[in-house]
Amino acid sequence: MKMFYIICVLLLASITLNAQFSDFKAKSGLSKANEIASAELDNSMLVGLGAINFEKLAPESPLQLSFDESTGSAKMWVYFYANSENESEKTQIPLLNTFGQFVDVRTLSGEMDLDIVEFPFYELDTEFMDSDIFISTLSLNSDYLSLKSKYSESEFEFAGLTTNTEPGSGETNQPYWAIGYTSVEGEDSFDCYMNAKTGEVECEDANNTQQSVKYTLNKELKVYPQPANDEIIVNVNNKYNSFKIVDIFGNEIRLNSQKLLNGDLLNLDISTLSEGVYFLILENQTNKDVVKFVKN
Repeated sequence: MKMFYIICVLLLASITLNAQFSDFKAKSGLSKANEIASAELDNSMLVGLGAINFEKLAPESPLQLSFDESTGSAKMWVYFYANSENESEKTQIPLLNTFGQFVDVRTLSGEMDLDIVEFPFYELDTEFMDSDIFISTLSLNSDYLSLKSKYSESEFEFAGLTTNTEPGSGETNQPYWAIGYTSVEGEDSFDCYMNAKTGEVECEDANNTQQSVKYTLNKELKVYPQPANDEIIVNVNNKYNSFKIVDIFGNEIRLNSQKLLNGDLLNLDISTLSEGVYFLILENQTNKDVVKFVKN
């Protein structure tokens, strides 16, 4: 009975702890991570950041701190720094967001050994697309979706951002997001990479590299209202000849009604959509532009 009581207390404690931790995007914790790194290292330089499958790494832990593949947020991001004048001096800063305040996980549980993660000794350009833009862009990529289907038994392993220093795998000296999946047996795996400035995506599995359809998240396109209940209006400026709506998993959604107003405004009836995040893909002969909207 005493052991049952202890287990119940631990379970309740873990539920309470998990309820206190909020999901946040990678950039949100940068200022706090920079502050901590400056106190720990001389000439601190951000070289990478990432989120891991915490439940897979620490299955015995009651905490649920993994990456959310639908939103690009995580309950824990780890920020990696080095002394810009001494490559051997490094630090890893894992952050949680609890009650709106960022907390260094090491103050709660001690040092975390993440030496298996290697980042190049190269300062990461912080003018990158945030983690939500990364996952939004990735969810529209045909290669990513086909590999997710092909390796349906594979589990999320990591999502990270670093500077690409290897010729032949994208642009060198540019920030790149990466996401990796591995099966339980470790035999089936695939990775996808996104240029964190241009949004170009490449995916590869153990056997081949697949060429990807390139979409651009167009910040000039505006959706009204945002979020929306029954309809959205988009100023398309008569630039596009086709469009479609997909959900965060890339599934195309059929609408009951859509029409152009005055040749410039696209009016879409979204009253039948479930609540959530969607993407409007607008195409012409040269562009595949994407704009994100939220249905209440």
